[in-house]
Amino acid sequence: GRRGVARAAADADLAAARFVQEGTRAKLAADLADALFAARGLAAQAEAARETLAIQQGILSAMRTRAERGLAANADVARIDADVAQAEAQATQLEAELAATKRAILVLLGEADKPLDTLPIHAPIALRSAPHEDFPGVLMARRREARHAEQRLRAASARAELQRLELFPRLTLNPGAGLTATRGGGLNAVSAFWTLGAGLTMPILDRARLLAQMRAEGARAEQAVIAYEQAVQTAFSEADQSLIRLAGDRARLALLARAEVRADEAYAADRLRFAHGLNDLPTLLETQRARSAAHLATATARAETLRRAVTVFRALGGGWQASPGAAPPSGE
Repeated sequence: GRRGVARAAADADLAAARFVQEGTRAKLAADLADALFAARGLAAQAEAARETLAIQQGILSAMRTRAERGLAANADVARIDADVAQAEAQATQLEAELAATKRAILVLLGEADKPLDTLPIHAPIALRSAPHEDFPGVLMARRREARHAEQRLRAASARAELQRLELFPRLTLNPGAGLTATRGGGLNAVSAFWTLGAGLTMPILDRARLLAQMRAEGARAEQAVIAYEQAVQTAFSEADQSLIRLAGDRARLALLARAEVRADEAYAADRLRFAHGLNDLPTLLETQRARSAAHLATATARAETLRRAVTVFRALGGGWQASPGAAPPSGE
């Protein structure tokens, strides 16, 4: 059975190498998705920053008109002008980070020499489905690290068995066949023959060395068992933690979306009151900052939720299917 055991070890090594290739491909896809979602988050943040800048520029223009008419102090104009400069600086920084992330995506796509304008980045999309609760139970069939460790364990066990078989006698068969032609006296004769030689060897003098090698292979098999157990524990731990964090991100996003709507309502009401002279400038600016912070927080949370989904993709070993009739949670 030496050849069968050796073939089993080779098959396990081949399967382990295939899992490494599969994991590399999945890692590249996950890295690309993570970079894409990060770019979409930066695009949403940059859009919110530009919107905030436009609003503050409008307030600055109105305050300058009031100051020229003697209805507002120059200190208020200077305060708003400083806010405009900070908003412009933040928008410039976000656009620079977005450009750098675009370049990273082009590198992952193998198109690093293309202009950044060839890569359009849209706003973050909603996460329309969530993993099922029974996903941790199928990790062993999908998680690349666990499957790789399993095949390494199979290969190590086969090598240990192969080393054990080296202690047994080895029987070799050497068959042979041939033809003999005889010519003479006007007669031609052809005769066929075959032989079979057998040999039996026993590892008597090498027994100590073979026993030492067998113990070494057994130790390697035990190491493979420990590595497999560690891979299984890591897989379950990462999957469980990533699912919990994703659920928290989805709940947080729903709350932030509701807060964004309320901040818009508050800013619209305060701006109308300020236009009619029923509200002062500090109150309007405070409401405007709250609105900008709410929009920025929602855009950031949406991008983080999508990037968390990539983490779940890594932990589950390949994503998940949307449940039939599943509806997105409120705020997404």
